[in-house]
Amino acid sequence: MELAEALSGPTDARGVAQRTLESLLAAVNGRNAGLFSRQQERMVLFASRGMDQHALDVVQKAWNEHKAELLEGRALVESPLSDGTSFAIVPVTESASLAGLLYVQCDEPRFREARDMESLAQFCQVAGLVFALRQVEGYLERTPREDIHRQQLLVLLQRDGWNVTRVARKLGITRATVYNRAKKLGITIAGFRKRQLA
Repeated sequence: MELAEALSGPTDARGVAQRTLESLLAAVNGRNAGLFSRQQERMVLFASRGMDQHALDVVQKAWNEHKAELLEGRALVESPLSDGTSFAIVPVTESASLAGLLYVQCDEPRFREARDMESLAQFCQVAGLVFALRQVEGYLERTPREDIHRQQLLVLLQRDGWNVTRVARKLGITRATVYNRAKKLGITIAGFRKRQLA
């Protein structure tokens, strides 16, 4: 199954995280997995599949004892454990800093081959996007709708060199509507005043 296909469905951060963990477990024949979010100097469980208290304790202990390595971007791998299982804890970065940790445990020895670690790295990239999506969701929750519309129109106008015709075409509206929206949102478009007076 393609990763993109497996992630289709929910578009909220938590839903995407859950689908990512399901795909990860299927890809590595895993027992449980968790995505932890870094909040100051703590790791807090953000999404999980099959996690139990033992797995939570393993991640917390690894964070306390190996924080420096994890902050440097190095993964922790234990394979095989005394019971024949294995686990990996992989740093998840977003905007070049540690955003969280990805934990996965398998019933068999894994994660010693480069192929397994490359696969985990791909899942960590998706997890980094989950954290970015979560920030966008937080921004949208806190920001008044009018401010969002104003920023959207400003971005479109700036990107298209303040060409109102192109912006109108992209939005599927008339030029007059773009001018009216700009006026309502407090955006001054060069030449707008001249057109109004003519």
